[in-house]
Amino acid sequence: MIKLNRTTAAQIMAAIIPFLGVAGNADTANAISREDQAYASSPYDYCDAKKVAAVWGISVSRAKSVIGRKILQGNQRLLNADIDSTARSVRCSIVDIGLSYRDAEKLAAYWGRTSSDAKAKAAAIASQYGGGKFRIMMAHVIGRR
Repeated sequence: MIKLNRTTAAQIMAAIIPFLGVAGNADTANAISREDQAYASSPYDYCDAKKVAAVWGISVSRAKSVIGRKILQGNQRLLNADIDSTARSVRCSIVDIGLSYRDAEKLAAYWGRTSSDAKAKAAAIASQYGGGKFRIMMAHVIGRR
């Protein structure tokens, strides 16, 4: 078995991403469109894309396509593993998870904290688990996206 360090593995994966699941020029636009649509209609958000980008060593924009591709291929377990692997290394902000002022107020009331404290706690939870998981965990408070 060949052992690769994280950087080398990320560089290899970044090099092959354009070739995964895309048949040719005519199919490329459709595949990208399907991937972008899958990402946009999923619970995953910018925070998750930021985390996947860090794992794969790619841009956040490309990470959104990777997320969409993994959703379409039924690989959410692998996607979640990528997101989980960055729990201590990638920080997300309330902007990254699309938290509105009203959402922060709802969370503050739920947690019995100030709005500022609720924003900090929300960012910490999203940094730990990912924005999509945060939204799922807190859907009963802030509603679904």
